[in-house]
Amino acid sequence: MNISQAADASGLPVKTLRHYENIGLVVPGRQQGNEYRYYSPDDVVSLRFLQRARASGFGLDKCRELLDAYKAMVGGDKQVLRACLDELRECLRHLDDQQRALVMLRQDLHGMLALAGQEELSEGLAHSVQGQPMPFLLLDQ
Repeated sequence: MNISQAADASGLPVKTLRHYENIGLVVPGRQQGNEYRYYSPDDVVSLRFLQRARASGFGLDKCRELLDAYKAMVGGDKQVLRACLDELRECLRHLDDQQRALVMLRQDLHGMLALAGQEELSEGLAHSVQGQPMPFLLLDQ
């Protein structure tokens, strides 16, 4: 598929695909005769993987490591995969920490909505919030 189709299929902008090519993250093939970029189904899987990793807060260097581990797994390169295991475990710990923080923030926001629904958005709300834990403080617990 061409770059526009790959962008649509991966949920990434064309500009991002070009950037990933420039830094060597996902390098598409070239069509014979016209040298247009050609993205294979495997390239699109890699792009989707990168999109999810970036959306989860991972930087490009970490994304490269994760993508290398993914390719090693798919390609059956057990030696490379073994070398990446600690990195994969660390990424999972990071995601678990993020998930816990998001769950707590979600609960805080639901609590704030419940308080707002019980009180008018005036002095009554400010009074009802006094003495309540602030949402940003709960993340440190």
